[in-house]
Parts: sequence; C-alpha cells; structure tokens
Amino acid sequence: MKNITLIRVSAFALISIFLSGCFGNQIKPEIKKQINTTEVQVIIKQPEIYGSVVRNQTGGAFGILGAIAAENSKEERMKRNAVAIKPVVTAMKGYKVKSLAQRAYDEGLRQVGWMKPGKVKLVNRELPDSERYTITRNSKADAVLFVEVDYRLNDTFKAIEIESRAYLYREIHKEPGINPEVVYRNFHTFKWELPNNADGLYDHEEIAKKWSEQKAALLKEKIKEGLDIQAKQLAAALLKS
Repeated sequence: MKNITLIRVSAFALISIFLSGCFGNQIKPEIKKQINTTEVQVIIKQPEIYGSVVRNQTGGAFGILGAIAAENSKEERMKRNAVAIKPVVTAMKGYKVKSLAQRAYDEGLRQVGWMKPGKVKLVNRELPDSERYTITRNSKADAVLFVEVDYRLNDTFKAIEIESRAYLYREIHKEPGINPEVVYRNFHTFKWELPNNADGLYDHEEIAKKWSEQKAALLKEKIKEGLDIQAKQLAAALLKS
C-alpha cells in the first residue's frame, strides 16, 4: 500500500497553474492502413488518490548514524501522513474516477476516425505483457489500445498529477511464437499546482482541520479536468500520427 498524506488547499482556489506535456511516435503508414477497428482498454489500478513519500537516501559523509536518524524521521512522517489523509479519503469517497476516465476517453477517441475505436473497457489491475499479447491475439479488432492512467499527489503534496501512457498493440506476424508488437506509444502528463500552499509541508494536524467538502469539490473538479485534457491530447496526437 502506498503511503498517502493530506494537503492544504488555499481559500484562493481560483488561482491555479496548469502544466501539461506529451510525447509520442508516428505510426508507420503501412500499419495504419491495416487498422480499421480498435479495441480500447483503460487501466486504472488504484481505488483512490494517493501521495508518494520520497525515501531519504542518506549515506556518505553522514555515516550510519545519520542514515538511522533519517530513516526514523521518515517512518514518523509516514505515520503522520496516514492519519492526516483520512479527511481527504472521506471527502473523496464515492467519487468515481474510473467512470470519468471511461467517459473522457470514450468521447475523446471517438474523434479519431481512422481507428474506429470501440467502447472503452475499464481494467482495475495491472496487465502484464503476456496478458496484453493474449488480449490482442483474441481481439476481434485489428488493434488494441491500452491506456494506463495514474492520478496522485506529487512527492511534495503541493500538486495533483495525472499521467497517462498509451500503447497500441497489433498482431503483425500471425505466426506461432511471434508476439504482437507495440506499433504506437504516447505519454501525457497533467499537473495542477495547488495555490498558496505555503503553510509548512508537514503541519498535518493543522492541515486536517482546514480540509472541507468545498475544497474536496475543487480537487474533484481538477481531476476531472485533467482526465478530459489527457484524453483530448491523446486523440489529437493519434489524428496527427
């Protein structure tokens, strides 16, 4: 289980910073011509938002005593994080991120006419390569698009990050022992900086007191917005490929 912690959202919530970026490759024209239908699977593994705790890498001149002190400090911080996240989890309970992602990619990819994508299917777990190969071989479509979506608080707990990784699989050589190939890759990131988060990163007790339903609504709004942007960016990249 990943360690998660609560963040503070300022009253000046309307002031926000959006950052997004993408990276992808081009599909070979001869491969693209062979794709008339596409199966789409969106993978979202975690049931709720989380935040990473960066592990301290202490050594060298600090010696073993410094390493032990840093590790003890990290463990204490993780315990406080686990307590502080509870108001966020409670406020986000019932927020159907998976359904939002399914709708966003269904609507976005529908614009990519050459793919003729089918209805988006949701996957709630990791899919290893071997399973992706099997799905691609057994699919009635010409290709299968797997989109991995990860949404989280960043390692400073001052921003929401949504990351998507898309892989288009196609069985090019239908021969025994030859696996389907990834004919297209695309990576997108969306980041929303939480405004005026300058109260002290680990003042968890004070942060928890100030968490509210209203601020949870802001967090939900930005997650939905990020998913919509991710889906549109992927669709735009596929149209240009």
